[in-house]
Amino acid sequence: EDAERSIQTARKASELEVASLNEQLAQERNSFQTKLASMGIDMETVMADVQENMLQMKDKERRLDSMLATATAERDGALTRLQESTTVTESLRRELRQAEIRANEQLAVLRAAQASARAAKQEPGGS
Repeated sequence: EDAERSIQTARKASELEVASLNEQLAQERNSFQTKLASMGIDMETVMADVQENMLQMKDKERRLDSMLATATAERDGALTRLQESTTVTESLRRELRQAEIRANEQLAVLRAAQASARAAKQEPGGS
């Protein structure tokens, strides 16, 4: 029973202390709001402004995220087009080199034919 009474006494003391702290907090809050009001500041208005600012910031953040996603998609598309263009350019360069080789071979054949024709004209009895 003594232990039970001690617990009850301690519980009542704790409840009184909590009530006292709550009262002090309420008084400090009222004092703070009175000071703000004396400066022309309404706490409810301040809180509403803070919430509005937070909503605006979240909206800006969503818009920035959207812009970032769009820019990323555009960049990725541009990189893909650049890679495709590079592949096409490399393919065209290879084809151009092959055409140049064939043209040089044909030129060599023509030059040999010209030289042969000149030699035939210079030979006695040539056509």
